[in-house]
Amino acid sequence: MTTLALDGRFYRVSLAALPDAPKRARRFLKDQLTRWGLPSGDDTAESALLALSEMVTNAVTATGRDSGPVEPLPYETVATIEVRTAASCNGLTVEVWDNSPEMPVLTDASQDQEHGRGVFIMITLAHEWGCRPEVLPPATMPGKTVWVSFKWALPAVAPAPATVRPAIPAQRPELPALPRRAKQKTPAPTPTAEPDALSQWATGPDVLMRVYTALRASTRTALQTT
Repeated sequence: MTTLALDGRFYRVSLAALPDAPKRARRFLKDQLTRWGLPSGDDTAESALLALSEMVTNAVTATGRDSGPVEPLPYETVATIEVRTAASCNGLTVEVWDNSPEMPVLTDASQDQEHGRGVFIMITLAHEWGCRPEVLPPATMPGKTVWVSFKWALPAVAPAPATVRPAIPAQRPELPALPRRAKQKTPAPTPTAEPDALSQWATGPDVLMRVYTALRASTRTALQTT
């Protein structure tokens, strides 16, 4: 089954307003239908191709040369025509821009008349049509865009169900435990006390005797002097 690639965006091509412009426009639309995966031989595609041919022919008649060589003549200034097309699941839209500000007019042309039936054919084939003023750079004078749209009933193609995998929580890889370094306790600094003068004195009975003897001597000396 053909996969449809309908994105709804406009694709465009610029053509010289020369006699072969309608043929080039039809080729562009056929190639685009193929890229979208649409058959170029069904009724909607054939109607769009015929309407586009008439629209481009009118644009060439209004702004360029519709007879003679298909190549530009020496010193001939050739106008530009832009063809745009977009497709979606609802239908097909075709637009043609030229640098003529004159809007298309529906005329009562006879069946054997060569020109003047383009608008009648266009509005007969299309579901909707219209025109609007539009300036296309680098042009400075306003031109116009003529558009037609076609509706179609494409079979609904259900997309293939996507394979949904259950979510798996992320897991950290198991790493081997690293050896821990034993924390060494730093011993508290021992306070250094200044040496006590009295602690350096010797202790014992001999010391007490010396003190007693010194005290008696000092007392005796004091009594003798008085």
